[in-house]
Amino acid sequence: MGFTKVIQEAFWSEVDVCHHGRWCKDCCFVWSGVRNPVWTGVTFFVEEHNKNYGVHRLAWMFTYHIVLPQQFTLTRLCSQPHCCNPTHYTLFRGNISRKKLYEIATYFVEALQRKNLRVQRVHNTEPR
Repeated sequence: MGFTKVIQEAFWSEVDVCHHGRWCKDCCFVWSGVRNPVWTGVTFFVEEHNKNYGVHRLAWMFTYHIVLPQQFTLTRLCSQPHCCNPTHYTLFRGNISRKKLYEIATYFVEALQRKNLRVQRVHNTEPR
């Protein structure tokens, strides 16, 4: 299942990529397209496939040129719920607990802070 250049260009036109470019590992690329007011996850409809895709999955697939099977989960390591920077995601097979995700995200944020990089916490990510 491929994605045309037109689909990729339409997708990236809805993402605020930082001035460093698409390979920046430090900045969040915030989705500027349509958002769901109830759910923090955001989807992008691909008409040719008649299917919604998570924007984080599309960003990852378009960057690394790999179609992700459904059994793989991308887990965001930053605290920006609408981030599309593929370097801010890690790939897991199966599901991961919220507690483990919190531990990974905390480690990532602390590592960035040790490098004196600015980290903006958007919401509380502590597990419930």
